[in-house]
Amino acid sequence: MTIPISHFRKMFEKEYILQFNSDVSTYKEDVALDQSSAGGGNMKIMILGAGNTSANDVTYKNVKEGSYTNRRDMQGKLCLVQDQLKKHDWILTKETKNIGQYTVFKATRIESVPQITREGEVLKDVTYTAWYTPQIPVKNGPADYWGLPGLILEATDGTSTLLCTKIVLNPKEGVTIKAPKKGKKVNQAKYDKISKEKQEEMSARMQQHGRGNQSGGFMIKGGH
Repeated sequence: MTIPISHFRKMFEKEYILQFNSDVSTYKEDVALDQSSAGGGNMKIMILGAGNTSANDVTYKNVKEGSYTNRRDMQGKLCLVQDQLKKHDWILTKETKNIGQYTVFKATRIESVPQITREGEVLKDVTYTAWYTPQIPVKNGPADYWGLPGLILEATDGTSTLLCTKIVLNPKEGVTIKAPKKGKKVNQAKYDKISKEKQEEMSARMQQHGRGNQSGGFMIKGGH
C-alpha cells in the first residue's frame, strides 16, 4: 500500500494549545483554538514527531513562582507532577527570522539527557533550539520551554519540532488559567522512577511474549 507523503506527515502531527498570560500558562492537546485568558492570549501549535502523549496530559507553568504542575496519564492512572522549574542556560544569538508577523531570535542550549540503549542507560548531549519574539514579552513557551525574553514560537530538540501556527492576543472572552488538580501528587524524581519501572515491566513482558512465540506460537509482522 502506498501512503501519500501529506497523509504520512499528518499521522505524526498533533495540535496543541498554549494558553498564557504574563505569569502562568497551560499547554495541552486540542483540536481548536479556545478563547481564554483575559488580558493574555493563546497560541496554536503544530508538533511534528510529538512522541507518545495523551489527550489527558496538561503542562502548567508558573514562571513568576518558578514552579510547574503537570498532569500525566500513566497507563490510565493520572499523576500530578509538581516541582520547581529547571532554569536553562540559554545562549542568545543575533540570528533572526520571521514567523508570521513576528520577528524571532534564535537561542540554544545543550543538556545531557539519559537515554536507553542496548548497553543500558547512558547520558547523551542534546541541543535544544528555540525561536522567541520580544514583541510578546512573556518568558514562556510550549511544553517545558521557557525562560527567554519573549514568547517562544518555535522549538526543537532534533527529534520533535514545535511550531506556532496561530496567535490570539487579548481575546474578548476569557477564562482563568488554573493548574490541574486531579491525580496522585508526586515530584519529578518520583514520577521518573515510576515511569522507568513501568517501561521496564512492559519491556520484560514483550520479551517474554517473544520467547513464547519461538516455542510454537505465531507472529504477525507488518510494515509501512
